[in-house]
Amino acid sequence: MSNTVLAFTFPEMIAAQQVEIAKWEQWFLKQPASLLDLPLDLAKGQDLRSVLFHVLFVELYFGETLNDLRQWDGPREDLLKLPHQTFADLFDIHHRGLALLKQWAEHATPEDADKVLSRGELRASKKKCFIQVMEHTVRHFAQLAVALRLAGHPTDWGHDFLRNPSMQ
Repeated sequence: MSNTVLAFTFPEMIAAQQVEIAKWEQWFLKQPASLLDLPLDLAKGQDLRSVLFHVLFVELYFGETLNDLRQWDGPREDLLKLPHQTFADLFDIHHRGLALLKQWAEHATPEDADKVLSRGELRASKKKCFIQVMEHTVRHFAQLAVALRLAGHPTDWGHDFLRNPSMQ
């Protein structure tokens, strides 16, 4: 058995996310604004706008939390008031959040990554929180790809990680 450790690093996860979500952003910006009102029952949302806001809000919330700019168990009302009426508004939230996630992933020390955050009964390391937010985005965008296709709005690229040029 080899002592070699193989890993999918956090910066690699960010790079892959950047590629995929950039394609989504380009695709959404080509769609009519009325698509934001498409009824969807995903992520506790009732339409595309609320689903996208939920997903991208979570990126920003965790990005701020991981960088110690926000208490994990603190208020979030300020984030809920962020503009999110247009695709551009929504992806501005994403860019802010992803920049913070990238900053944390590239500069976190092992000690910081192991720091445990608490919110009520929930306890999780910053490392686990990072993985949570990355998977959260991927999962919800996978749901969106299916829901949009079923509603007659298919995307025009393959979403499999094998197609993502961020890694060989």
